[in-house]
Amino acid sequence: MASSPKVRGAAPRSRILSRRVGPSLRERGAAAWARAGAVLGQLAGSPRLRRELLGIALILAALLSAWVLGQGGEEGRLVDWWGRALVACCGRATPLVPILLALVALRALGGQVGPVLEARHLLGGFAFGMAVVGLLQLGVGRADPTAGGYLGVAVASLAREGLGELGAGLSLFVAGVFGVFLLAGTDLQTFWGELRALGRLLAAAGRRAGAAIAAVARPIV
Repeated sequence: MASSPKVRGAAPRSRILSRRVGPSLRERGAAAWARAGAVLGQLAGSPRLRRELLGIALILAALLSAWVLGQGGEEGRLVDWWGRALVACCGRATPLVPILLALVALRALGGQVGPVLEARHLLGGFAFGMAVVGLLQLGVGRADPTAGGYLGVAVASLAREGLGELGAGLSLFVAGVFGVFLLAGTDLQTFWGELRALGRLLAAAGRRAGAAIAAVARPIV
């Protein structure tokens, strides 16, 4: 009776599985990344300290941006490059950059719980910034890129080609208003209610001021 031939060189299944017991390269990399993150977290201090450091850094960046935009001139290569880059990107909307940086710094230094910037802040700031540079560039056309900077040229060109001159202006205006509402965390109904309350308050203050002036002027007459 002929016996079945044995296949040489075939390693047992148990031996193959035993070779795969150790951690893979991805697992070792993930573990090393986790250890590095823990060490960096300990070096950076508490979450509150990290927020304060971020706020201080943003305040310094806002002051530096305001200084280089207001003074100009040679203030060092890095500072001079930063000023020229801001003007080239944003044009006449460049003063918004230090203002937005200062607002983010105030929020970082505040006592609110949660992330420094929420999704509505990011979306609102993006929409407002794009609307400002786009509207500035739409007002002068493509001939003068200094109005909205290269960013304004790109936004205005895309909006004009897709929606036309009038549609681009209206859409960018609506985007800017939408961005303001997102940044403020309010809506049209709430804003209208607050506006009406402010109007009633001003009207009442005007009536009281008029009555007080009339009461003072009566004895004189």
